[in-house]
Amino acid sequence: MEIKQNWAYTNLEFYLLKDYIKPITGLYILVGLNGEALESVTGYLMDNKLKVHYTLDPSAFPSYDHPNLTKEETISEMRAFSKMCSDFYRLKELWLSSKRDNEFESTSFMIDWALSKKYKPEWLDWAIEKQLYIPNQGAFIAGVNTKVPTARQNYAAICRQYAQEFIDTQHEMPKMKAIALHVHLRMKDEQLYAPRGDYWTTETIAREALVGITGRKANGKK
Repeated sequence: MEIKQNWAYTNLEFYLLKDYIKPITGLYILVGLNGEALESVTGYLMDNKLKVHYTLDPSAFPSYDHPNLTKEETISEMRAFSKMCSDFYRLKELWLSSKRDNEFESTSFMIDWALSKKYKPEWLDWAIEKQLYIPNQGAFIAGVNTKVPTARQNYAAICRQYAQEFIDTQHEMPKMKAIALHVHLRMKDEQLYAPRGDYWTTETIAREALVGITGRKANGKK
């Protein structure tokens, strides 16, 4: 039995619309826990009577509506909540190791930071679909493939970076078409989608991201 929280029926959108939040609140939200509900909680989070109320969507947990659980339901709920707690403590330790002392951080920064630590929130795809978060280049560099559109400016920057890496491996300057084709194929191979949810054509890549990269003018003359 897999437990999935329904993010549309939580206050996750409200959190993500905030310009700034407390880092501790952000860490709770990243793993699917209710930041505000947990700010006043001390001690171990595995309180059997209250644990479901610490999640963003308590109704996703069987004990919320049905106190008398089957063995399978009990195990599934325990594992799901234990994982969230484990993820939280891991992220908290990583956060403390960075020695950040800002009282507040932007929600987008908290997400980017988590991705840089190889942690992808379960609600990330939902948040991107609802335009509550726009992935940046760091999300892909971190090795977290969200398979969703990235911002136009950042997408162009990734294209240009890949083009330069390709050029650096060549003995002579490749033609623009060859560079654009290489970038196009690499973007498809890594499933990095353009802002509209597809891949840029070689012509679009050349026009939007590679102007001037060969050191030649647009007509091919030096």
